Amino acid sequence: EIEKQNAQKKAGAKAVLLFVGGLYGSLDLGMKLLLLPENAPSPASACLVKTMIGMTAFAITVAVSKSDSTKERIGLLRPAISLAFWNIVSGAFMYEGIKRTTVSRAAILLQLSVVATPLLERIGLGRSQPAAIWIGAAIAFCGVSLLSYSPAATTPAATGASTDDKYQSDGTTYLGDLLVTMGAILWGWYLVVTAALPPSLDATALQGVKYGFSVIMYVIWAYTQHIFLGAPPVLRGWHSFSAWIWIIYIALVPGALSDVLQQRAQVLVRASEAGILLASEPVWATLLAIPVLGESLTSYEFIGGLLILMAAALISWAQEEETAPNTAVVQTMISDLPSAELIPSLSSVSSANKMPLEDTIPPTR
Repeated sequence: EIEKQNAQKKAGAKAVLLFVGGLYGSLDLGMKLLLLPENAPSPASACLVKTMIGMTAFAITVAVSKSDSTKERIGLLRPAISLAFWNIVSGAFMYEGIKRTTVSRAAILLQLSVVATPLLERIGLGRSQPAAIWIGAAIAFCGVSLLSYSPAATTPAATGASTDDKYQSDGTTYLGDLLVTMGAILWGWYLVVTAALPPSLDATALQGVKYGFSVIMYVIWAYTQHIFLGAPPVLRGWHSFSAWIWIIYIALVPGALSDVLQQRAQVLVRASEAGILLASEPVWATLLAIPVLGESLTSYEFIGGLLILMAAALISWAQEEETAPNTAVVQTMISDLPSAELIPSLSSVSSANKMPLEDTIPPTR
């Protein structure tokens, strides 16, 4: 009877993770629809508002919780700045790319973060990787090659660019693909840096400090783009009701809600299984984008996307066999952290790149 109940709980957890994959797919579509109108805010402005909403929800959660954490609350400044920086840089590439390419291609390419994480882990943490990791990387490379070979639409309707907006119309689908790929790789590095943090740090306090620095960096990013790169004004689109609806949805549903659901469900499911279920994000994004935006997949995109998903699933499985790392390289980036045993494996971060360190809120895109 107990085994039956455990099996039912595990099946329920898998269903929840599959649903979370759908929520992450809707994030890609929501960001595209947010940036599509002619008077849309810039990605930097949208991310700034989204982060402020997330910070408010986080503050409310902390205020009503009764945490008696005894973890260290010192030495948070440098790790918080580091996490905020890499999170924002990866997001900058991702969202600038999503604005210029199709939702389906972006969602597929974002799965490259699963491939990049163990490879960057080898560089940053000095951890040797099993052969399956390298095989998965080779498969992913083939998938990206097919996506690159596939004809890409460059019209304003397809890329989300406005013909009256020089900053947006300069982008093409191929440029968008490149930006999304860079964002995925940088997100993988963000996870490597996260995995090098001592578990003795107070994760809640760290998250709060990171939110504060994120807001400051987003403001700098938004004004820098506007002044030096001709991006839209920082406050453009603030009066748009639909823009506010999409920003609030992105921050609370595929953001806060999916974090809570994933954190609770993944406790009952192996990291490799969770990685495969969460890797369904491109499938959901494509299914949503076809009726909403009229997108379609070419045969090259379908095969290339399938190869990338296969690579992500293979690497998710292979990460179950990881060994303890040498953290010397990444540790130099956060040298003022308290001395503590470093986290031994990125499996606690999730092979799908959204599972948190102990007691943290998952680091979502």
